Order: sequence, then structure tokens, then C-alpha cells
Amino acid sequence: MATTQRQSYLYFCAAPQSALAGLLLQKKSRIAAERDPKKRAAFQEAIEQVDPKDLVFLDECGFFLALHLLYGWGPAKERLVEAVPSQRGKNLSVLCGASATVGSLDAQGMVAITSKEGAIKRVDLETFLREDLLPPLLPGSVLVLDNARIHRVARGATDHQGGNIEKIVSEAGCSLLYLPPYSPFSGFFSHRTGLGLDQALGSSSVSAR
Repeated sequence: MATTQRQSYLYFCAAPQSALAGLLLQKKSRIAAERDPKKRAAFQEAIEQVDPKDLVFLDECGFFLALHLLYGWGPAKERLVEAVPSQRGKNLSVLCGASATVGSLDAQGMVAITSKEGAIKRVDLETFLREDLLPPLLPGSVLVLDNARIHRVARGATDHQGGNIEKIVSEAGCSLLYLPPYSPFSGFFSHRTGLGLDQALGSSSVSAR
């Protein structure tokens, strides 16, 4: 029995039976203690004021070429086999912007996408905004993004130190809306970025900066 399972079992045995009436021993669902209900409520109020057609979600993800699903559908009583690279290869990153309205700009609502070897840096984000994401957007669009360090301008920093993301976006007639810390709203981001990952792996038109 694993250590954590043993600890849970011992805790269960030690608890008074009267205190366990009507309760079941079950696995906990953990959430980040850093979540701020006030910031979440403020974000909810702010985004409700925006026309969904004006929302564009910006996110990035990393992967490697040997990344694959562990489960799949196959005939009964037959082993399901998939050929994958034995070498993991270099880490790749995908940066994409997606519209909240599916089908608004293409079949999956994807506005722009780019990929590169290694991690996305602030200079990559700024280039992506200037050259790929902002040009096709209409003035008044609202970019929704998480609190990753490369998305933020450090307080009191110069453009060289902290980047000029807000300036780039505002010059295009658009604005920024940051998710609250450790937000559960990031599920949409993950789904859209997953679509971008599929597109990056299946399309040779993705640039490698």
C-alpha cells in the first residue's frame, strides 16, 4: 500500500465512528489557496461588459515531438499500437490567439498561431502581437490572458526591462483583460491552445521563430 493511501486508511480508522456517519472516504479535489474571490468577482463583472464577439484569448503551451495519448479507441481483444518517436526531441512552444466565437475567423476560431523551439519569451510575444495577432483584429477587441510573467509589465520598469505589451495593444485600438490569479476560467484557454497545438503539428505553415 502506498504511503499516502496508508495514511488515509489510518486516519479513517482513527476517526470516531460517530463523526463518520453519512460520510465516505474519498480523494480530495485540490484548488489553489491563492485564489482570490474578490478578484474573480471583479473579472466576472468586467468580462460581462464585453461583447463576446470582441473577446480574443491569448495563451501558450509547450510540448515535445514524442508527446502522445496513453489511451485510444481500438477493436476489442486487440492490442492498440501507435508508433511514436523513441527520442523526445527538443521542447517546442506554441503561441496562439483564439476568438471566443467559434467559426468567426476560421473553422476553429483561431486568429493567429506561431511556434518555436524552446520557451516563449517576452520579445516573441511582442513580435507575435505586432505581426500576427493584432493586424486582423478590429479596434475595440479585448485580449484576455493569464498572469504569466511575460504577459506583465513589471511595476516601475522601463520598456526595455518590462516590455511594452500594453502599449502595443493600445496602439492597435485594443485593450487587455487579465484573468484573476489561479483562475478556473483558464479551461477555455487550455481547450483553445490544444486546438492550436493540433494545428501546429499538422500544418507546415506555422512559422518557427
